[in-house]
Amino acid sequence: MARYRIEKVMNNNIVLAVDLQSNLEMVLLGKGIGFGKKEKTVVDLEPNKIEKAFHTFDKKIKEEYFSLLSQIDEKVIGAIEEIISIAEQSLGKRYRQDFFAISFNRLVASS
Repeated sequence: MARYRIEKVMNNNIVLAVDLQSNLEMVLLGKGIGFGKKEKTVVDLEPNKIEKAFHTFDKKIKEEYFSLLSQIDEKVIGAIEEIISIAEQSLGKRYRQDFFAISFNRLVASS
């Protein structure tokens, strides 16, 4: 089990958090991971609850990314997560940690 300090709750499935062991700021994605969570609280999360985790980018990119996330329906975000997961499983490889953000940005920009 890992300990995180919640910095920002984006929605029920996405939070910005600091891993208290590594002191790295991360975006955590997982079904219900943000539900009922409050900012600046410390939580213990089981690894199986975290579907995706990636380190945050520089400040400007992070702000743009969260701005996009706040404008998009959770179902769209979930669909993008699922597409990436299926691609990883069928191709037998893991994508870079920023692949979700890049894919998300491109899909949203094209709609």
